[in-house]
Amino acid sequence: MIRKIKSIVSCCCYVVLMIIFLGSPALADKKIVVSGAQKAMTLTGYTRCSKSVTLSSEISGKAVRVNYGIGDVIGDKPFVEIDQTFIKHKIKATKIQIKQFDSRIGQLKSQIALLKKQQKRMLALRNDKYVSEVKYDGAIQDLKASVLQKTILRYEKAMIKVELNRLVDEMKRYNVRCFKGGIVTACQIDSGEFIQAGKPFAEISDYTTLVVPFSLSERELKALNLMPKIFNGKIESKPVKASINYINPRFNEKTRKHDIELKISGKGYAKRGGLKFSTEIMIDTDGLLIPGSAVVNRYGNPKVKLKKTDEFISVMILGESGSNLIVSDNEKLHPGTELAKMDKELR
Repeated sequence: MIRKIKSIVSCCCYVVLMIIFLGSPALADKKIVVSGAQKAMTLTGYTRCSKSVTLSSEISGKAVRVNYGIGDVIGDKPFVEIDQTFIKHKIKATKIQIKQFDSRIGQLKSQIALLKKQQKRMLALRNDKYVSEVKYDGAIQDLKASVLQKTILRYEKAMIKVELNRLVDEMKRYNVRCFKGGIVTACQIDSGEFIQAGKPFAEISDYTTLVVPFSLSERELKALNLMPKIFNGKIESKPVKASINYINPRFNEKTRKHDIELKISGKGYAKRGGLKFSTEIMIDTDGLLIPGSAVVNRYGNPKVKLKKTDEFISVMILGESGSNLIVSDNEKLHPGTELAKMDKELR
């Protein structure tokens, strides 16, 4: 009884091992099929800053202090400080005008209060026939004139306040600022020099993120769009990550190409322009792609064998792509056609 059980167990183990052996993907024969031809292509470009700003002033004046020079990183201080002496005098004079209006309006308020009291007294005396109608009407007109004058002064004060706000806002423009973290790449102004409004005097660039411009054909752009959202590249042989920053929808009819820009991310490389960037893409090409193991090449006559019919088909080799061969188009070979694997002795 024990021997029978051992025999059954041994048979079961043998069957399981055979199933694992035959069903293993690593041990089963892989299909060899024809596919559309592709070839590796290396895109090469050079880095540049992601943003560049030209500085100019909205006002003219003498540069009292220039806080940055070429190569400096922009911090909290303004790039240049322009002399504020005259604008400060204007602001001070405008504030004095506002105080004068406040004094005149205060006087009129007191005068109006007094005229109102006089009007009430005159109204009582007029009823008792002690004040004439002419004198009473004159008191009413004096009151109305004072109220009107106070209203006019308030409008004039409001206009002066608008001018004061304009001067305060203008004074802010005497400190010319730029985005924080940018690097000064050009500067044509120094302390003590005169700045002319609207005339550029410096350039600030953003090198915290590098970009690489390309001009690609339709085939190259299609291959790049098939890449992962973030793909690998190299800058000066150092690995980096890249992604598409933008694709210009405008088509260049002269070059027949599309302008695009890649954004670079990563560490371990210099943050400056002119660094060589490269990445590899697979582009579609003419012909068919056939694994090298399916080709027999004797006496300079390369052939492949159809898996289904065992028929040999002559092919013309156009090039190589890794372990695969690129062959010319053939009416008997199409993408998806299964081929037989050739023995090493026949290749």
